[in-house]
Amino acid sequence: MIVPALFSLVALVAAVPQTPPIKPSPEAVKARDAIADIVLLQSIVPLKLRASQIDRLLPKMKAAQEEWLRQLKLDDDALRAVEPVVSKLRASAIAGTLPSADDEKRMSDTNAEREKRTVQVFRKAVADLVAETIAVFDETQKNEVQRQSDAQFGAKRVPKKYAANPSKAPRNEVEALALAAYVERVLLIDRTIPLFEAIRPTAK
Repeated sequence: MIVPALFSLVALVAAVPQTPPIKPSPEAVKARDAIADIVLLQSIVPLKLRASQIDRLLPKMKAAQEEWLRQLKLDDDALRAVEPVVSKLRASAIAGTLPSADDEKRMSDTNAEREKRTVQVFRKAVADLVAETIAVFDETQKNEVQRQSDAQFGAKRVPKKYAANPSKAPRNEVEALALAAYVERVLLIDRTIPLFEAIRPTAK
């Protein structure tokens, strides 16, 4: 799963490259993949996960990935359904007639529905994996996750309601924020699943 960013329809379209991409060499792809894996491993290896812990986490990670793929299929189906309409609107816009307010609202509503589903899937995946890490990680591992979170954000994160007095934030709530950040940047990344499977045979 890739952590979603919410883009407006206009921003999404504007982000599409306007020149044909250069096809990378196999060596370049391999190097880029290796770098991506090393970055993830820098967050994974210090936890010194045990085989039993990996066995607990992997099913949840795979379930999140499967649900994400199902979401992408729903998005694909939704876009395929509106393709004739938006293609016609595009042709009209090229000819000088821009979409009406009603047409713009329909496009916006379609995009908003897709974004809503994406956010729901993402939030559920994060919540499920945070609950699992709370149960699976030992105190040393949780402390390492907290250290990584502090380094990532430049300070210890606390819930907004404790922003004025961070020292009053309960330890379990601060810990949950750090674990959520770890889930988002490590456990929900699709590349982490094969890395965990590679680590599993040598984990104690």
